[in-house]
Amino acid sequence: MEIYNQTPFSPLIFNTDAIGDLSFYTAVVRGTFTITSHKKIQLAQTQEPLALNDRFLNDPHTSSLIEETDLVPYKPRADIYLNAEAHAPNGNPLTNWLVRARIGQLTKTLRVCGQRYWRRNILGWYLDKPAPCIKVPLHYELAYGGTVTFGETSEAYEYNPVGLGYVTCSSSGRLKTGTLKSLPAPQIEAPNEPIVNLKRRYTPQGFGPINRAWLPRRTLAGSFDQAWLDRRSPRLPVDFNFLHYNSAHPDLIYNGFMQGDEPVILEGFDPHKIINFSLPGYKIKVAVSDVFGPIEEQCCQLDTVRIDVPARRVHLTWRAMINTRTQLDKMVVWTFKELKHAS
Repeated sequence: MEIYNQTPFSPLIFNTDAIGDLSFYTAVVRGTFTITSHKKIQLAQTQEPLALNDRFLNDPHTSSLIEETDLVPYKPRADIYLNAEAHAPNGNPLTNWLVRARIGQLTKTLRVCGQRYWRRNILGWYLDKPAPCIKVPLHYELAYGGTVTFGETSEAYEYNPVGLGYVTCSSSGRLKTGTLKSLPAPQIEAPNEPIVNLKRRYTPQGFGPINRAWLPRRTLAGSFDQAWLDRRSPRLPVDFNFLHYNSAHPDLIYNGFMQGDEPVILEGFDPHKIINFSLPGYKIKVAVSDVFGPIEEQCCQLDTVRIDVPARRVHLTWRAMINTRTQLDKMVVWTFKELKHAS
C-alpha cells in the first residue's frame, strides 16, 4: 500500500480483527513535540518513529513497562503516561513531598519519599522514617507490590509484581519466626491511602503504563479457557473488552479522547519550577482507497499522550478505524486544523 503523508508525523496502517470476527484496518499517526522554556510546545525537528514494540525498564519479565507499542487496533478512551522522576523543591533533601500532574480535566497527585524499611523489633514490625533524598524515580519498582519467593515457589502481587512491600499470608508467619530484620517499603503512595500496615494490600501507584499481563487490565482480555481453545483460538475471546487496550494507570485513563490544546501542569517533576504548557492542536485525517477509487475518510482520535519529562518531549498518537475488508491500495494523511500552540 502507498501512503501519501502530508504531515510532518509518522503514519502507519495495519489490518486487524475486531469483536465478532470482522476485519478492519487501523490507521495510526505519531507526532513528537518539544517542551521549551517559554511554556510553548513546538514541533520537534526530528520526528520519532512509531513504537513498534513494548519497552521495559530492564528485563521484560521482571521490570515495569515504560512504553507500550503504538500497534493497538483501537482505544475506547485516551491514555496518559509520564516518564519522570520526582524532584524535591529547590534540590533540597526532603523525607517526602507531593507530585501532581494535571492534563486537561484529569489530575493525579502522589506522595513520594526517600528510602524506608519495614523493621522488626521485639514488638513486631514497624515502618521507619524515610531517608532524606532529592529525587525518586517514578517507576512501579518503587510502588507497592512485589513477588515473594520461598525456595522453589513464588507468589506475585498481580497488580504489580515488580514492586515493594508485598507480604503473603504464608510469608507473614515466617516473618514472625525468621531471622529477617527488615524489608524495603514502597516510596510511592497515594496521599489518601498512606502505607502504614505491612499486612494490608495497597493500590500500586505511578504515572507509567500498566503491563497487559497485570491486574486489573488482564481481566479485560476475556476468557482464554478450554472453550476458547476448542472453538475460537487464535481469535479474540467473545468476552474481550476493547478497554484492555487502554494501558495507562486507571487514574490516567481520560474520560473520552483528547481534543488538543489541553493545559498540562506538572508540579514536583523539576526541582526549580512548575512545568506548564498546552498540548498542540493538530487535527489529523486519513482517507483510504482501493484500486477502484476512494472508500472512506476518517478523523483520527488523539488517544495517547506520553510525556517524557527528562527528555522534555511529548509524544502524541492519533488513531482511526477503517471499517472495510477491501484490499486497500492507498492512504492519504493530512492535517486539517492547527491551533495556536502547534508550530
